[in-house]
Amino acid sequence: MLKKWSALILLAIGFFLVSSVFSQTASAQSSFSTFYLDPVDITLVTNTNGTTDLYLVSEVHNNGPDNLSDIEYRVDSLDAYLIYAEVNQQEVSGISFIGDRFTSVTIPFPENLGPNGTADVYFIMEVGDFQSNLNLDDAGAYYGVDFLYYIRPINEMHNLTVSLRLPQHSALSSDSVVPIYPEPDFNSTDGFSHLFGWQVDLLRPGQERVFIVEFQFPNLAPVQTVVDTTFHVLSFIGGIALGAVITLFGPRIYGRLKRVGDVRIVGITNEEEDVLDIIRNKGGSCPQKDLYTEMSLSQSKVSIILTNLEERGLIKRFRDGRENMVHILEE
Repeated sequence: MLKKWSALILLAIGFFLVSSVFSQTASAQSSFSTFYLDPVDITLVTNTNGTTDLYLVSEVHNNGPDNLSDIEYRVDSLDAYLIYAEVNQQEVSGISFIGDRFTSVTIPFPENLGPNGTADVYFIMEVGDFQSNLNLDDAGAYYGVDFLYYIRPINEMHNLTVSLRLPQHSALSSDSVVPIYPEPDFNSTDGFSHLFGWQVDLLRPGQERVFIVEFQFPNLAPVQTVVDTTFHVLSFIGGIALGAVITLFGPRIYGRLKRVGDVRIVGITNEEEDVLDIIRNKGGSCPQKDLYTEMSLSQSKVSIILTNLEERGLIKRFRDGRENMVHILEE
């Protein structure tokens, strides 16, 4: 009899634990489905100064039993600033702050969004780290730019459209075999700038998408007309003097620069040097995820840096089992 009661007690405890797990799972799933966004339009406008204007338009649907006082969005950036926000065409005071490798944006509703209610949310941000540093080509005629945008939603998104507008007179990079990833679903031009776009039917919390574009635009440095004859004469004399200096001391200067390798001729930014130092300190190779955790930069920014270093032959990325590894080549 005692054994029978012990078995029943154990069975009851097991049933309680299983029910508890399913209850928590259902609760977690329902928390994700209390509201969703449908549709969502994200437009990214790149500027020649390295910044990107982000425009987001979404319709929020509350299908839960409770009122919503605000909604949160996340942007994979550590250099993003909220410029303007509105709900149902009414300006609101949104709040943004830097989180753990992302910027959180909270948009308040002027009035609580009740069950089965919908609201149109629109905001503008300026982002400083979607683009890599500008690099002039060997002829000094074009600037090359790497653009990388991650999206990892915390709210379920339906009918997502992501559009990227390049600066005027720019084009996809001619130096890259695959200058745009993934292949866009649509593209257009107004004769001055190009627009590329992607469409995603459904993107759930925890899922992600990445959009990479390598483009170039001409170096349109303004040419100033100088009418002062004296200035022309002085410039001519200065040019002759500079040429003489380069002729006499140029080889010596080049030799000193050469001692640190051809890479230094190209030039390395402080952030790129930090990446190389971390890899050196780990013996010349390390998992790519180590760089994400040890650098105070967004994951997208680190990925851009790695892409730049790999294209210049300084590192090599490869797959080792389930790990993405980075190996230094400059030594």
